[in-house]
Amino acid sequence: MRGYGRLHPSLPKTLFTAYTVPAHSGFTTINAANGVVDASGNFKIWAATDGSQLYAFDAVSTETSTTVVAGIDFKQPYEFSFAKVILSKKLSAGQSVDLEIKTDERDNTVLRNTQNTTNSFSHTNFPGKKSHIFYPFPGTQATSTIAIFEDLSDIQMINKGASVRRVEVWGKKLPPDQDIYK
Repeated sequence: MRGYGRLHPSLPKTLFTAYTVPAHSGFTTINAANGVVDASGNFKIWAATDGSQLYAFDAVSTETSTTVVAGIDFKQPYEFSFAKVILSKKLSAGQSVDLEIKTDERDNTVLRNTQNTTNSFSHTNFPGKKSHIFYPFPGTQATSTIAIFEDLSDIQMINKGASVRRVEVWGKKLPPDQDIYK
């Protein structure tokens, strides 16, 4: 399943990356999805995959969703400062939000996810909070983690039950007349 449209009114229309579901041997691409309300009033999403399988997602049994935003080209270099998630409602028990941001066609990571760390935006770590700032990991940078980007090829948000209002990515504009890439 693919999406087509504008990520922002100022950007051209684009084709979004295929959505995937976990399978026993990696990931499977969803070819079609349909939302249905059953006789009890429960919302369920049915997804057909390229592996000839059918998945049912119950809205009452799981609240985890993953959103992937396709590439955004800024046409000039920036140095990543932080990302911020603002919720519509304060976090309650069991809720969490995590981000991962990649650049260079997903080859380099700008912001690594924080799941199960003390910086993870979860009710356990930040009870009753409505916003959170994700800074780069200090002192634990992987070799593929860089702070400089001209494009964001993948922004992935993993949301467990929270009501997300908006996600912001902040960076410092760098002069375009220098060779900053390694």
